[in-house]
Amino acid sequence: RNEKDILNWVRAGILIYKKISKLKYGNDSLNSMYSEMNLRVIGISKLGVKEGDDILDPHILKECFFSNLNIEPEIAKERSDYLKHLISKKAVTEDNLKEMRYLKEIKRFLILIKRLVDINALKCDDDIARWLELKDTLI
Repeated sequence: RNEKDILNWVRAGILIYKKISKLKYGNDSLNSMYSEMNLRVIGISKLGVKEGDDILDPHILKECFFSNLNIEPEIAKERSDYLKHLISKKAVTEDNLKEMRYLKEIKRFLILIKRLVDINALKCDDDIARWLELKDTLI
């Protein structure tokens, strides 16, 4: 496939995921944006970085991630450790499940960010580094 075909497929996929996300979630949670951002990472890995491009700019993923966070990395690690403890005691509540899902969404997004850092498409600044250090410890 040529670059134009790949970019068109990525663009079409992103539009579809945006529509599905609005129908399914009604808001822009990290979970609803994961598939869309995964397509961006695939596009960037195949076609390279294009700063300012609405598809191939890796800073879109970074901005999306940080603008949807409502927790600091150290707190996320503490909460993950606590939730792992609750799991071991079989004492998980419905509220705990919601928190677990949120932390798993963060971890999934971090996997995408790590892929971009690994292919030198995104600079690993201090904010990203703080989160990536915790990626494997999150629930």
